[in-house]
Amino acid sequence: MIHLRTLVLGRLAMAAGTATTLAALATALSTPPAAAAEPSMARTPAERLQAARQQAARQRAALPQALADTDATPPVLERFTVVGDVDARAPVPSATVRMALSDDLSGLQTWIVTLVGPSGQMVQRVEGVATGQRRVAGGVSVGGSPVAAVPFTAYTEPGTWTVESLFVSDNAYNMRIYDRDMLAAMGRTSFTVHNPAGHDKEAPRLVRGAVQTPRVSLSTPPPGSWPGRLPYLAAAVHTTDTGNGIVAGASSAVLTFCLPDRFGDCVDRFELPGQVAELGREANVIRVGAEARADLTPGRYMLYSVYIEDAGRNFRYMMYSDTDFSAYFPNPTLVITP
Repeated sequence: MIHLRTLVLGRLAMAAGTATTLAALATALSTPPAAAAEPSMARTPAERLQAARQQAARQRAALPQALADTDATPPVLERFTVVGDVDARAPVPSATVRMALSDDLSGLQTWIVTLVGPSGQMVQRVEGVATGQRRVAGGVSVGGSPVAAVPFTAYTEPGTWTVESLFVSDNAYNMRIYDRDMLAAMGRTSFTVHNPAGHDKEAPRLVRGAVQTPRVSLSTPPPGSWPGRLPYLAAAVHTTDTGNGIVAGASSAVLTFCLPDRFGDCVDRFELPGQVAELGREANVIRVGAEARADLTPGRYMLYSVYIEDAGRNFRYMMYSDTDFSAYFPNPTLVITP
């Protein structure tokens, strides 16, 4: 079981990390679920850093002691500098970083470069290294789609951007984080993003929502379906977005529901993800939903969090700890019966 207070504090800390130094955070890969599954808690750059650091620590702790003693040295950054500036309106805008990484024994596994803009917007590249490769050197593009976890876009805020951190790990799960000051001692870490045609640094807002399947039975298939088919869970999320000369418009949303017990523990959870039909609109409706999991615990699930992202990759988290969801949703619950 997962305590709600723990989840909330962790999510708040991660969200706050997007506007503060990430030296205390770390890195990780995350794939959004295709169905109503356990939530993928790593969605933002700060959360990926945190998740990667925790994953490496767990894997390191699980190694046999003899193997851990064989390779106890994390990878080393030999050189690092940013070359040139970024045109946000280029076909594939990206920052060029010239760096060299090396590892003495097990080989490099993962590196992550995170960039931060004037108002806290972030761009990030997460890269896995071929197994056993002990050195990576040369130029790399950070922020260029499709290789970026979070890319530069036509909506990116112009001004001075800075390399916030570099996370690197090896195949023995040793890890090291180079923070802003450590990287600046090696070379150029600040650069300019040009975007004179306008940008969008504003996160989309929740206007209202509705749970469209307030009560479902795991044993009752959807209308027109066949016996044994699991029911659908669905909701609608109405959003609005404003920009700074141009509007990116909401692009996706995820609702997370939690089944609490009387002690405040989260007995079970599921996510309802969805995307907009038409991009670039100031006002939009996002249909979220998924097929129920067969192993969902029956009970009354409360709306735990709302995540909304726009096409400029600005996002907003709203959590039950600081939001009265009944002000937005007529009934922010979903009942699952056997």
